[in-house]
Amino acid sequence: MKRIAYTSLPRADSSKVSFAPDHLQTEEAIKATGLLYLLFRNCWYQENLFMSLPTALASGQWYTSAGDGKTSFVARDDIAAAIAAALANPPAASKTYTMTGTEALDHKAVAELVASVTGKPLEVVNLTDLTATLLDIAGAPPLPNADGRSFVARLADAHAPWFDRTYSEYVNDGVPPWAGGREVIQRMIREGRYKYIYHHGHPGQLFDLEADPDETRDLADDPAYAAIAAQLRARVLEGWSPEAISDILASRRDELALLEAWGRATKPDDLIRWKMKPTDSWLARNADEG
Repeated sequence: MKRIAYTSLPRADSSKVSFAPDHLQTEEAIKATGLLYLLFRNCWYQENLFMSLPTALASGQWYTSAGDGKTSFVARDDIAAAIAAALANPPAASKTYTMTGTEALDHKAVAELVASVTGKPLEVVNLTDLTATLLDIAGAPPLPNADGRSFVARLADAHAPWFDRTYSEYVNDGVPPWAGGREVIQRMIREGRYKYIYHHGHPGQLFDLEADPDETRDLADDPAYAAIAAQLRARVLEGWSPEAISDILASRRDELALLEAWGRATKPDDLIRWKMKPTDSWLARNADEG
């Protein structure tokens, strides 16, 4: 064996994507062999869109919480051709390639392209959780284990004080196989032109969305932005504890185990179930084909 080729993901050495460490460790293991190597860091495959777009086209609405986020989608055939060319005429030394599309697109731009090709209208619907607001209007108590806040005060008085900030939170609970059983707890705040992402146990990230809308330059370690990063980090952690979330996840796992045991013991009637046609289930289709 003279050379190892491996497909990875962009910025495996700095990405905060949950499964990036798996790719990084593989890259490091390859480098440790002393053999020549070619690392191909592939961006998000455009074929992944085929899992959601058929249903979206059928309804005419594409539901997402991506907002203005952009992705440099790339076709697997294009990546395959590029990799084949590199393997057919490899460089003399080891090399790492980042494989992306030619342009970063948000969901609105993708929807416009899809509509132009299919001739079907496709509206992007960015999701906001209004459950707390609707329950407040109805005079009902909030849902248990729900973090959403009501907009009723704002609806009643346009001048009511409110925080013009956006937060988002992601926890994978160690369920996906690619997470290796690791819990991943992250929280983001967007205020004004800046976006700060907190990764529990890892360095945070800071982006200037006006100067860098594609989020390609992490400013968290830039001394000129230290005060902004510290301020936003403090706001991310206000009233929020990753340790408390770990405790909540542990209790939820206990609840799930109890419910599963109850279901196995009682075998309750299946009265309510989301009725999905087999053709709508990507997992079912692939299982059948396999």
